[in-house]
This record gives sequence, C-alpha cells and structure tokens, in this order.
Amino acid sequence: MDPRPAQPLWYAAVGALSGARTIAGPMLVAERFRQTHVPYDAMPARLLQSARVTAMLEVFAVVEMVVDKLPFVPDRTNVLALVPRAASGGFAGAALSSSQQQGWQVGALFGTLGAIAGAYAAFEIRRVLQRGIGLPNLLAGLVEDGLLFGLRRMLLARL
Repeated sequence: MDPRPAQPLWYAAVGALSGARTIAGPMLVAERFRQTHVPYDAMPARLLQSARVTAMLEVFAVVEMVVDKLPFVPDRTNVLALVPRAASGGFAGAALSSSQQQGWQVGALFGTLGAIAGAYAAFEIRRVLQRGIGLPNLLAGLVEDGLLFGLRRMLLARL
C-alpha cells in the first residue's frame, strides 16, 4: 500500500483538473498508477491500469485540447459541458481513493466537487486572460494549458 495516503483535498484537486480539461484528472491518476503499486482488487482504480484505457485517454486529451480552443465550443460552465467534467473528476477521485483501500465514495464526492469548482475557476481564468488582459482565445487557451500542465506536475509529485 502507498505510504502517503491521499486525503479529500487531494481528491478535490485531482477533480479540479477535470473541471478545466475533462480527461486531465483520470490521466493524472493513470500516470500515478504507472509509478506506484495499486492493489489489483481496487475498483475503479483497476480500470486506469489498463494500457488500452490509458491510450484512449491520451487520444481524448489531445482532441479536447484542440476543440477547447474553437470559438463555437460552449463554456465549460454550461450544463452540457459541466456534467462530463464532474463525472470525470468523480471517477478520478474514486480511483485514487480506492487505490489506497479507502473506498471509492469519498474520492468520488470530493473529485466531483473539485471538478465543478475547477470548471468555474478555469472559466474565470480564461475570462481574465481574454477580457482583462486582452489575449485572443487561442493564446488564452494555450496559457491555460500551461497552467494546467504545471498544476498536474505539482500534484503528481505530491500524490
């Protein structure tokens, strides 16, 4: 078992990544699982150990990064965009907590709440970059991607 058990704040932080980019939370957890031992019977953690699932997540992540920059894509706080982000954050939190034999429920709850908060935070960051600083949508999206990449690296080092 991992000697550094994750706490609900970490589940929320991983969920917040999904709030910004839907696939980011599960991708982070899958990467962590490649670095540490995960108990075989831990569901839903076991799903993220699959090379096939990880490959699909990587493809979806690239597609999402491109599509996110298109001008006709609805805001991430729109219910049609928020529900998949919340589900993805909940799944990532559940996988992380179940991998540490803490049960999936707390991870799912905090991952979902983190994803919703992360969606609104990322929306505001993008809005400030565009309206406050005056960056075009594409450049604002690239700056946001850079911030998310940094957050992902920080979380991965601490989980």
